[in-house]
Amino acid sequence: MLKIQQKLLRKTKAPALMVAFGLVGMGLFSYLTFIPAQSFAAEVSTPIGEGRTLSDIDTMQEMTGVICYNSAENETKQLKDSRDGNLYWVTKLKDGNCWMTQNLDFDIPSTLKASDTDVTSDTSISVTKYNNSNGVGSWGNSNIQTKQYDPGVMYKTNPTGTNYCSGSGITSLTNSACTSKGWSTSGSDKHYTIGNYYSWNAATAGTGNSAGSTQGTKAAGSICPKGWHLPTAGTGSYNTKGSFAYLLRQYGFATSDTGGNVGTTPNSMVDAPMYWLRGGYVDSANLNNAGDSGFYWSSNVRSGANAYNASAYSLYFYTVTYLRPSDSYTRSHSLKNHNTSGSPQ
Repeated sequence: MLKIQQKLLRKTKAPALMVAFGLVGMGLFSYLTFIPAQSFAAEVSTPIGEGRTLSDIDTMQEMTGVICYNSAENETKQLKDSRDGNLYWVTKLKDGNCWMTQNLDFDIPSTLKASDTDVTSDTSISVTKYNNSNGVGSWGNSNIQTKQYDPGVMYKTNPTGTNYCSGSGITSLTNSACTSKGWSTSGSDKHYTIGNYYSWNAATAGTGNSAGSTQGTKAAGSICPKGWHLPTAGTGSYNTKGSFAYLLRQYGFATSDTGGNVGTTPNSMVDAPMYWLRGGYVDSANLNNAGDSGFYWSSNVRSGANAYNASAYSLYFYTVTYLRPSDSYTRSHSLKNHNTSGSPQ
């Protein structure tokens, strides 16, 4: 779920392909959801055009709102991103939308193509990249940076636990402080692979910095596969509007902005069918809370437009009872993507 500005870097599932409580220069994740042409499931009364479902396609880019609508709840398929061949688990969840249930792991190229990516035209983008060799020690604290951290293939082998690594000197997930807490290069369930961490401007394909400072404004693009988009979050730091909150409420979470058990029950956020991962974030020079807190970018501006006060909304949850579906972070996190056929966007 595709990469927060407290100097955080979070992951996103792309769908995207992904918080807003004042963290500077952060990187988060992205969860992606399929959101075709701003349509809502409630608007689709009968399947249109084709009878295919999620089980009938092979690539992320083949997904359409009709295919998502036709699919049954909990229908699941591993789809290939045609841009790099990476495989992602996708599931139609209870909100009526199709979500990536795995974090986005996309190495941003110098040019994003409109034919296979969520951008309106071919887009040149300059991204500062970090990996386990150089670490995130020089990540910095600018809220408008365009950066990604690729930790390689790393699994959380105890995803429902609360063991985590965090703080000074921890610049990669391969640090012994992290591997001793359940982060490993091998694992049995790809739902719990970390993917990449992205700053918000990177997650939004360079469009975030030009989105302005009006609360709730949606960035014009993202690094999600074509047809997929970053989830949305509400205006107001404790507002429950948007696709994050709508999804979570269908499963009994987010009944209030900070309520709901999110970490230990069999139907918790980190278990099937949603598989949210507590990947933490990257701040100015360190990885933080990798294992006990989850941060996922939305597509929406929280405030500001410069290196000091820019922030964007994100989903934030912590261990057992702390959950905010539209928190506010300075711009660096994770990503999950979604394809919408039926929720607020």
